[in-house]
Amino acid sequence: MAAALLSACSPADLPVISLSLPQATTEYRIVPNQRRWVGVAAGDTTLERMGETGPEQLIVLPNATTTPGDNFILLKARKDLGAGGRFSTSVFSEEMDERIRPFRGLSEASLRSRTDPLGPLIWAEMRQGSLYCVLAFRRADAAARMLPVNARTVDLMMRNCVNGDLETALAPIGAASLSGIAGAGTGAGGGSVLLSPLAGPQP
Repeated sequence: MAAALLSACSPADLPVISLSLPQATTEYRIVPNQRRWVGVAAGDTTLERMGETGPEQLIVLPNATTTPGDNFILLKARKDLGAGGRFSTSVFSEEMDERIRPFRGLSEASLRSRTDPLGPLIWAEMRQGSLYCVLAFRRADAAARMLPVNARTVDLMMRNCVNGDLETALAPIGAASLSGIAGAGTGAGGGSVLLSPLAGPQP
């Protein structure tokens, strides 16, 4: 119902809302889901704002667990860094606070990685019984469908807690979700182009 109501409105008619997120000095504005930079199927709400480093989108994901906090995908639009450019999760250093709980004190040993048709995907995971939480990162360029002017890539961070398994938790940020590519791979790799949150910013 909410999606139908939003689709009937023009962007100018959509409300401005403030989220209780640290560092959010600019208000998020609800935008139609059709304006998402990537094709994430999950989530009922898409928000957009101008962040400190450029345009950002926030896709609010459902949370059917009792884990405190929100499930979300945060996207930061970036200029094209070229084929040799390396993505570092340190671009999300300001978001490494209570909004990513239950994750604390990430270390190299806690990070896992693999590749799928969109490239490297890195994540940390926590499991307790049937609860699975992931904090995942990646860069998407081939999947991007609508980006701001002069932006050719988008960096993503996802916090997702589900009652299910690892694949269910990672699904919203996987290749099948972002671009409709089937047969996402599970091979190890990507370490040479995807750096951990412990690494410094790369040029």
